[in-house]
Amino acid sequence: MPEQQSKSKSFLSKIAAKMLSGWLNPSYINTKTMEKDIKMVSNYAHGTMLDIGCGTKPYYSIFQNKIVNYIGLESFIFSKVNPEGVGSRDIDISEIIKKTPREKCPDIFGSSLYLPFKNETIDTILCTEVIEHVPEPQKMMNEIARVLKKDGTLIMTAPFALGHHQVPYDYYRYTKYGLLYLAQTSGLRPLLVKPHHGFFALIGLFLSSLLYFDFCRTKKGKPNILLAIFIIPTCAIIQIMFYLFDKVKFIEGTTKGHILVAKK
Repeated sequence: MPEQQSKSKSFLSKIAAKMLSGWLNPSYINTKTMEKDIKMVSNYAHGTMLDIGCGTKPYYSIFQNKIVNYIGLESFIFSKVNPEGVGSRDIDISEIIKKTPREKCPDIFGSSLYLPFKNETIDTILCTEVIEHVPEPQKMMNEIARVLKKDGTLIMTAPFALGHHQVPYDYYRYTKYGLLYLAQTSGLRPLLVKPHHGFFALIGLFLSSLLYFDFCRTKKGKPNILLAIFIIPTCAIIQIMFYLFDKVKFIEGTTKGHILVAKK
């Protein structure tokens, strides 16, 4: 009986994951625009790549044919947001590793403030949605500049308009000028900094996320299946509509986040 229940839960989890893919995912605008920008700048990558805050290496496939070696670095402790989206608890990385295929696990563990590499040993550094969780961002950027080889490349994304997440380890939000300042102060030469999208796409993302996370869950944080049947398709319609608005009328200055490419 327990085995049957386990199989049923696994089957339902797969169905739920399938349902929440693509535009049915209430945060798909964020996923889509970030991946698009990372693919756009992927040709800057070369040689040995260090992925700072790699998690389960979601962007490895984008770079695997452009680099020689890939090293995923993660901190020892993850901060996991609870289902209600308020507060968090620290969990040991071993809990994540047990449930993650080996090829998606971090290769090394350490701090972005004290990168465990010698000077000028890395060709490319990827750092996605990490710097907002670092209490001393300039120190982190200085470390990145230290380990990059001459002509090495940094590819970084950072949020600008985003709610609290992974609290209490959520410290900053970044304008494009803030990212430029951090890069230039560390001695890096910015090549590109751009928003992931404009004002309308952000509104679509916010409305969709609000509908799903605030109205589609019970007080205990579990999905309300009956409401989800109606709300999830509505989230998809909202996101598609506002994404198209963004294409027709791009208003810069208010976005979920930016991507930065800089050279040493």
